[in-house]
Amino acid sequence: MSVTGEETASAFAELRLDGRSLSAMLGGAQNRGIEDALKHLLPRQRWFGAKDSTILSVELSPLGDLVPGVHALAVADVDLSHEVQRYLLPLSAVWGEAAERRATKTTPALARISDGARTGLLIDSAADPELAAALLAALQHDRRFQSESGTLVFDGRDALRVLNTTGAPRALGAEQSNLSIAYGSEIILKLYRRLRAGAQPDVEVAEFLSEEGHFASTPQFLGEIRFEGRGEEPTTLAAAFAFVSNQGDAWAHLIEGLSDDLSREGAFGPAVSVGALLGQRTAEMHKALAVETDNAAFAVEPLTGQDIAVWVEEVTAETNALLDRLEAGRGRLPPQAQALADEVLAGREQLIARLQTVAGMMPSGGRSRIHGDYHLGQVLAANGDFIIIDFEGEPKRSLVERRAKSSPLRDVAGMLRSFHYAAVTGVSRAGPAAQARADQWREQVSNDFLHAYREHIADARSYPSDEAFAQALSDLFLLQKAIYEVGYELANRPDWVQIPLSGVRDLLR
Repeated sequence: MSVTGEETASAFAELRLDGRSLSAMLGGAQNRGIEDALKHLLPRQRWFGAKDSTILSVELSPLGDLVPGVHALAVADVDLSHEVQRYLLPLSAVWGEAAERRATKTTPALARISDGARTGLLIDSAADPELAAALLAALQHDRRFQSESGTLVFDGRDALRVLNTTGAPRALGAEQSNLSIAYGSEIILKLYRRLRAGAQPDVEVAEFLSEEGHFASTPQFLGEIRFEGRGEEPTTLAAAFAFVSNQGDAWAHLIEGLSDDLSREGAFGPAVSVGALLGQRTAEMHKALAVETDNAAFAVEPLTGQDIAVWVEEVTAETNALLDRLEAGRGRLPPQAQALADEVLAGREQLIARLQTVAGMMPSGGRSRIHGDYHLGQVLAANGDFIIIDFEGEPKRSLVERRAKSSPLRDVAGMLRSFHYAAVTGVSRAGPAAQARADQWREQVSNDFLHAYREHIADARSYPSDEAFAQALSDLFLLQKAIYEVGYELANRPDWVQIPLSGVRDLLR
């Protein structure tokens, strides 16, 4: 947080611990100071998902103590008038001089505390090494903590218990909605800040791929921390995975090599070779998600004409709405984007007709679980190979939407669009003269990706048996993804809107 522990805590009444658990202390009127602090501090957090909304109130509820009087987990229910969002708050009591050292921007203080003999601070300890060590110990021993509101469950796998970690736990940096903690080079614990009741896709898919799909190109699932409230669906709070040594995500890894390639003449270097291997790993992931199973959440279902009709209607509505918006705002676009917008707007009827193509075809293949938010940033470059991560789906969608079965070709479309963005980013670094070479790279890496994907996806029950139908369905998803990107760029980065607009234009051609 952008204020120090001292500045934050000094504004609120002191809380009395008196030898009780933190959970017992966090009750009634004592919560008001913390809740008032959270109203001001939450909007400053990267992981807070409602920065543009007004917080009406915050209600803090304890889930249970890990170490009585030392570490506890709590949730904050944030009332935004139109909805209530729930967030995880790991809390720790720190005392004396150590309190001032441990209350930092990443471990902010929420209140002053005392037990009669000493004073200290109550901190948000998500990134605190001592809290991280307590979480791992509880997970390794399958601890359960009962409270009036439910049970805090630490559900570790045998593979977790045989690992010996070295060195202090370290936070790897705040992600958009999570915080990852590394334990040596063996374990990653991902804390989910934004909470939703129900099965968490990141955990559900990772567990299935590890234990039923036997997919080796994703971190092994090692366990889950969840809260089982009375009369409520369980809520995932954190998940543990095997640590994978890597050189960063594939986006950063690829952009570095591509920028070098575009700055010189001659054959492309390693940046062009990613397509075939990534296509193979993507196909292997989809085959693992389509294995025979008794798990209804993962069983492949036949793709029907009704499924196609729904998808076509959905994409048609999104396209018409976006084109109307584009027409109304074209005058505010940069000149290059205006020219692309005019070309796309002139092809509206052709575009809508193109969407309808797949609706008249006999469907084949099936609906399965997929990655759901697949792009180069969701893949790690790991010692000459690729490791696929983060199966949460699009964060702004509901759990029901993120758990829905779909065609694996949605993921294929996401990766192809990511290649387009990579090519444009490479040109921005190498200069406009590299455009033709970047187009050549994009075409080659996309073709290699698709060729390898088709070769390795063969016989998967989720993949269409009719290649013409597969191509038409791919076009539908590619257009939907590009249309979404146009809307996103219009709202957030107007100078980038020509990237997805050129993608729509390419589909028209």
